[in-house]
Amino acid sequence: CADDCGVPNGDNSSCTGCTNPEAYNYDPNATIEDNTSCTVLDCEDEPADYVVEFVKENYADWNLPENRDIITETCELARQNNQSIYNYVFQDSYQDNQDGSNIEWKDGAYDEPGDYYSAITDAAGQMNNIVGETMTLHIIDSDLYFEIEFTSYSGGNSGGGFSYIRTWVPVDCDEVLLVEGCTDDWACNYDASATYNDGSCIYGADGYDCEGNCISDYDSDGICDDWDADDDNDGVLDGDDSNDNNEFVCSDTDGDGCDDCSSGTFDPSNDGSDADGDGVCDAGEIFGCTDSDALNYSNLATEDDGTCLYSSYGCTDETAGNYDADADIDDGSCDYGPWDIITTDCNMTVLLPEDLDITVEGEAWSGSIWIGVTDADGNVYGSTLYTGEVNSIAVWGEADDIPGM
Repeated sequence: CADDCGVPNGDNSSCTGCTNPEAYNYDPNATIEDNTSCTVLDCEDEPADYVVEFVKENYADWNLPENRDIITETCELARQNNQSIYNYVFQDSYQDNQDGSNIEWKDGAYDEPGDYYSAITDAAGQMNNIVGETMTLHIIDSDLYFEIEFTSYSGGNSGGGFSYIRTWVPVDCDEVLLVEGCTDDWACNYDASATYNDGSCIYGADGYDCEGNCISDYDSDGICDDWDADDDNDGVLDGDDSNDNNEFVCSDTDGDGCDDCSSGTFDPSNDGSDADGDGVCDAGEIFGCTDSDALNYSNLATEDDGTCLYSSYGCTDETAGNYDADADIDDGSCDYGPWDIITTDCNMTVLLPEDLDITVEGEAWSGSIWIGVTDADGNVYGSTLYTGEVNSIAVWGEADDIPGM
């Protein structure tokens, strides 16, 4: 006697499987549904689109966003009218800043052996034969991998056109059971156990939370700001109010330099004094950061109190010669010097005092300069960027089979 799969004395297992096409383990050959076994991938990072077809036509302006493959905020693949593909975010052209491009390439698919290179031509060799071939792209800062299958590539100086199919490679992912539900934590019926969004999410009405309360009601009058004609209840309609979320700021109809709402309601005859002449009377001043470029900018503040905080750009890698301890955003400026230094388990420190006298080819040197320590054969075993301030060089000694001083 055959089972439902047609297998004599079978147990239906040969044709039983996940029939949900959205599942990672979808089995198109399954005829008996077992959707309790369906799985999805739970990944730490993943792109918005898994598969993307991208085309840049010959002579298209690469400065226009539509002619670049914008994958993440830090990776936009572009190509000028000649040369090859580069990361528009960190490079001005293919030849520029290759070591700091935030991308690297490998010839072949992700699971094939091979080395990664900063420049695509170092990985692929001649690009004229790339059509039909697959390369792997690694975006370093987000640790995302993509397989790039080239479908066209214009060689020489013929306009820089190219096209490919870009497929995300799931790395650092866990395969988990597919549990349908609402996965949006902003929704009223968010289900923390759900692993697949089934479109069932329910949200509060515009302006209201899930319990029917106003999301924003500045003057606490029971009318949500989205529908309140006078959000701050200062007697001036929002459309005429210079700041509809501050009852002390609205206008200066009498031109006396003091805000008509300095008393907390519209009253030009009682708008008080303005010691600093900023148009907001003393009684209505709100202290805070007024610089919109600052991290802690407050759109409610009328008087800057000197508390503004700003991002600091610079080199955040402590191993670089120009490491900036005050920087919190890396700007790709890290300088590692002109030599490749191999570290060992053995080293000594050479102190460089302040205002060291340095002579290069008979001329006194001022400013910054890379200083290296070499052996008699010219091998460099330690270096640092000297700027005139006290510094030191770690000189690495020989250890095991690793050469050193």
